[in-house]
Amino acid sequence: AIAAARLGYEPLAAVDDDPVAVEVTKANARANGVVLAAFVADAAAGTLPPADVAVANILLGAVESVLPHLRCRHAITSGYLAGERPVAPGWRPLERRELEGWAADLFVSESV
Repeated sequence: AIAAARLGYEPLAAVDDDPVAVEVTKANARANGVVLAAFVADAAAGTLPPADVAVANILLGAVESVLPHLRCRHAITSGYLAGERPVAPGWRPLERRELEGWAADLFVSESV
């Protein structure tokens, strides 16, 4: 979220299920002079705020658990190995990038 803010994207919301990670994100945002909302939430269990794009750099199982709860047109996911592919009902893969054994995927929602 901080990198996105530095690139000029706004408004931004950072979500994590770890309160310490959220506090560190807030402190890093302040230190970098960026404005963003950061809050604790279980993204795999609840409703997340709507967004134009969601970015998730988390393990494959977490990606698969979070995607159904997103309310956005596009999702960029990463944090899993190149040999793994997220199973994402309701999402259509558009593009994949791989680097040094890791993968990132761009999805478009079929329902938004």
